[in-house]
Amino acid sequence: YPDVDVCVAVTILDSVTPVEVQAGLLFWYVDDNNFYAFEVDTSGHAAIWQMANGEWHAPVPWVSTDLVPTGDGNTDRLQVVTKGTTATTYVNDQPFADVTADAVIPGGQKVGIIAGSPMAGVATNAFADFVVTVPN
Repeated sequence: YPDVDVCVAVTILDSVTPVEVQAGLLFWYVDDNNFYAFEVDTSGHAAIWQMANGEWHAPVPWVSTDLVPTGDGNTDRLQVVTKGTTATTYVNDQPFADVTADAVIPGGQKVGIIAGSPMAGVATNAFADFVVTVPN
């Protein structure tokens, strides 16, 4: 896709270890070594990560935010709108943060979902209403 408006409803049903379990959206995805991830956890945090040439970077490191409710079982509507080299992220229809890429991806980007489990067990995550549209 060139520019996108991508959203998904994310529910972390069983986090086991809340600060170690995250779920969210992938955007500006080129391959497994080059993409961005917008993630939330069940302890009230959100972040935007970049995987560049196989190395993690944190354009927006984990930060506490009232936009993300704490505890298992809450559903958060995550949204990323990309326009050129700018991505704007939203949690439950409220702005979270913007990030800027170095360049537009030739041929367009891929988008998707991402989730992780803690070292201490297996987390359960649910995704619904994954929608990709052209931004306004």
